[in-house]
Amino acid sequence: MRNLKIILLILLCINACVEHKYFIVVSPDGGYSYEYKGHGDRQDLTDADVPLPSGLGWLVHSTLSEDVESYDYTALKILNANESLPSSFYMGDSLYLPSLLSHPIQVQYSNWFVKETYTLDAKFESRHVSEKYPKVASMIQDAENPEMGWAAEVFNYLFTETLGRTPLEFNQQGMVAVELNRWLNEDIASLPDSVIIDSFDELKETGLDIIMQPVSPIHYDAMDSLFKQLEDEVRITLDLMDDEFEFSIVLPGKLVRTNADTTRGDTLFWIYSVRDFLNEDYVLLAKSEQAHPTRIKVVILFLIALLLGLFIWRRNR
Repeated sequence: MRNLKIILLILLCINACVEHKYFIVVSPDGGYSYEYKGHGDRQDLTDADVPLPSGLGWLVHSTLSEDVESYDYTALKILNANESLPSSFYMGDSLYLPSLLSHPIQVQYSNWFVKETYTLDAKFESRHVSEKYPKVASMIQDAENPEMGWAAEVFNYLFTETLGRTPLEFNQQGMVAVELNRWLNEDIASLPDSVIIDSFDELKETGLDIIMQPVSPIHYDAMDSLFKQLEDEVRITLDLMDDEFEFSIVLPGKLVRTNADTTRGDTLFWIYSVRDFLNEDYVLLAKSEQAHPTRIKVVILFLIALLLGLFIWRRNR
C-alpha cells in the first residue's frame, strides 16, 4: 500500500487513470447479478482506494498477473432478492472503516401480487473535503493548477484533528495545542508544497513528537491510530483524483423514477468521479414497477364475489 508521500509525489508527476464500471441486472423475481469491471494501471487497480470484489461467491477474471500495458479485473456475483452488498469490498485489517470509500448499494424487491416493485437505492458517500482541507478540494477540481499551501493545510488538519480527538484533560490539551500551532504556523505554513511532500516522513515524525511527548504514554497508541486513520483518508481521496466511475442497471417492468444521467434502451447510466462526492453524497436512485392486469381483474372479481356472498348471507339470516 502506498503511503501519503508517494501518492503526493505521483500527483505532481503523472495522471494514472482507472475506470471502474458497475453493472447490475435485476431479474423479474428480484434476484440480480452484480458485475464490477476495472481497467487501468495495475498499482492503482490493486490499491485500497477502490477495493476489488473477491472471495466466496465471486467469479473473478483478471490480467493482473500478466505482462500487459494496462490491466483488467472483472468480478461477477449472483445475489438473491433483497440480498445486500457490502458498503466496501475491503477485506484487510490495516485500514479503518472511516477512511475507506463507502458505497452502500441496495437493490430492493417487493411483490404485492398485483404489482411488483424494483428499487435501486445507492450512494457514494461524501469525503467532506472542503470542510477538512478546502485547498485540496480546489486542487482536485483543477489538478493542473493546484492552490499553493494545500500540503500545509493537509498537515495542519492531520495533527490538529489527531490532537482534538485524543481524550486529554482540557488544560493539557490546550498546552499541547499551543506548541503544535506554533510549529504549524511558523515552521510548516511557510514551506512550499514540494518541500512538504519531499520531507513528508520526517515532518510527520516531528509533528507526532510534538503532540506525544507532553502526554502520558497511555495515549500513544490512540494517537498513532487516529493519525493513521486520517492520513489514510486523505490518501484514498487523493488516489481517486483521476479515477472514472460508471454505474449502470437494468430493471424489469416500467421505469417510474430515476436520477440517472442517461438511458440507453432499458439500461440506466450514471457517469461520475470523486468530484461528485467530494462534499456531498452522490446518490443513485431508480424505481420500476411491473403491473399484472390479469391478477388485478382476479382480485376485483374476488372482491365482488366476496361482497355478493356477504350480501346474500345477510339477506338469508
